[in-house]
Amino acid sequence: MLNGPQIHPLSIVELLIASARLYRDNILSFVLITALVLVPYNLLTFLLANPAAPIPNDGSTLGMITGFLRSTSRPNSSGWPSWIYGLAIDPLLSGTLILIAVQCYQQQTVTIGANFRRARQRWLTLIFANILQGLIFILAALPLIVVAICGVSAITDLRVNAILAGGSPSSGTIDTIPAILFILVGALFLALPLIVQVRMAFTTQAVLLEEQGAAASIDRSWKLTQRMWPIIGFGVAIWLLELCLTRLPVGAVVYGMARAGADAQLVMALQVALATIAQIVILPFTIIAYTLMFFDLLVRDEGFDLHQTLLTPPPDDGEYQPALST
Repeated sequence: MLNGPQIHPLSIVELLIASARLYRDNILSFVLITALVLVPYNLLTFLLANPAAPIPNDGSTLGMITGFLRSTSRPNSSGWPSWIYGLAIDPLLSGTLILIAVQCYQQQTVTIGANFRRARQRWLTLIFANILQGLIFILAALPLIVVAICGVSAITDLRVNAILAGGSPSSGTIDTIPAILFILVGALFLALPLIVQVRMAFTTQAVLLEEQGAAASIDRSWKLTQRMWPIIGFGVAIWLLELCLTRLPVGAVVYGMARAGADAQLVMALQVALATIAQIVILPFTIIAYTLMFFDLLVRDEGFDLHQTLLTPPPDDGEYQPALST
């Protein structure tokens, strides 16, 4: 266990170390609940996957890059099982892991069943919060989508006009300048959905730990993330850890098997198995890290004291009324 709850502001490195220690000391609880959900789901994914589309192995540079990127993802990850998982199952799993993380953080006895039932009580709110976040993200990404569509349309028109004029569609600066222009404009608009994603990062924690409604939880997360750069740095650090510890090793093994000429079905089975293990390992750590970051934001902004209640309410200003306490 950690040596007492950390109720002072922590740096990014301290948060990652605290998350790793909490995970290490309670790994069986986290791995068990994660495996109970992800193993059946990924088995279903494997049964529905299409082995007729093996990882590219043509020897070209582009083929190698494409093949390696394919090898780091799960087969059929965009099919209907992933929609059901993302909409209905993931909120319940994430909620249970968050509540277990809080129990471990408070050095209480872990009760997986009780935490699952508690997360289930907030299930519909979690689902609605996810849907609402998705809609907000889409709205934020609309300018980027419009720029991308206009860019593709403009470049296509330039190429068609060049062909009709008897020229080459790939010669000179027919589409170089428009492409650069649209890339620059698109890069500016790309920042908007990324910012929105960061500002909504702690919505699930607000739903579960403060019993806020869906819209109120998004608003709560938005208020807590006004200082975005530390949160962005924290998220990048988590992503790099995931990339280096799971995706790259899994991709290397799977792509190596594909390059060696292994049967496509065998490669796919290996890909699903390794991806499942990687998910079971990294998902709890990610949940723990963001939950501790949520606490850290409360410490910085509201004088959060874990020794008094789970969440110590700030002064009544008519905007925030947490309902959950120990």
